[in-house]
Amino acid sequence: MGQLRNRKRNLFLLDLMEKSERLQIYVLTHKIPPYGLPDDEYRTPIHCGKSLNESFVCELGDDTGDNISCKNPWFVEDTGIYWVWKNDVHPYVGHFQYRRHLNIEPNKVKELVDEYGIIVPRPLNFSMSVKKHYDMCHITSDLELCESIVKEFYPEYSDPWNRYINKGSVLFYSSAFITTREKYNEICEFIFSVLFEFERRIGCTTKEEWVKHGELSSSLGNPHRGEMSDAEYQSRVCGYLFERLFTLYVRHNFKCPYEVPYVLMENTNV
Repeated sequence: MGQLRNRKRNLFLLDLMEKSERLQIYVLTHKIPPYGLPDDEYRTPIHCGKSLNESFVCELGDDTGDNISCKNPWFVEDTGIYWVWKNDVHPYVGHFQYRRHLNIEPNKVKELVDEYGIIVPRPLNFSMSVKKHYDMCHITSDLELCESIVKEFYPEYSDPWNRYINKGSVLFYSSAFITTREKYNEICEFIFSVLFEFERRIGCTTKEEWVKHGELSSSLGNPHRGEMSDAEYQSRVCGYLFERLFTLYVRHNFKCPYEVPYVLMENTNV
């Protein structure tokens, strides 16, 4: 079964190169939304958490090759980002969520990335620090553990963490960006090395254990109340930490990233 999946993966990668040899932007999704999924020369949908869901969403799943598809309940769309990091080979690469598209023309990507280094969504600007916002919406000890891992593994980020997370108010949310293959690799190496160590120190290995961990929160930070419990919402912790780590990396390493607005697909006519 594993050999069959890898053979399909290799054939699909060849198809991706035939789409466009230079650029591929992945649409991270777990379902087919009413407004559809873009699939053209430069954009390809990828089913995140495919190993846990047998229903057909799109041709490409995050369960082939080097993958962490089974961790989707607590990494959410980041399992798709991991797949892109480990399996895609395009010189220019990026991704956005199925319901939040980066408003950028693909034929302008190379020029903009070459000039600015990275294309990112326009960030949120809180009336408080990124840390205080996290404390209000999530589990404080999770961010504090993440901070200690960053400062242990990457001491050069100690001052930037204090500047951009503990004191800064800007957050790049929803984990979308487009950059060069080299920079994509560097970003993912930094973020996933921290998240995997965070995961190891927390010690949870199943969705049920992460939901139990989510019960530590008594915040009012669940915008999906009615669809999922507060504990289940908080169990998606690695996804929330990814956004903070990405914000840290971008603000420290890119002097002037190119910012574009999101297109909120729920607001478009179906």
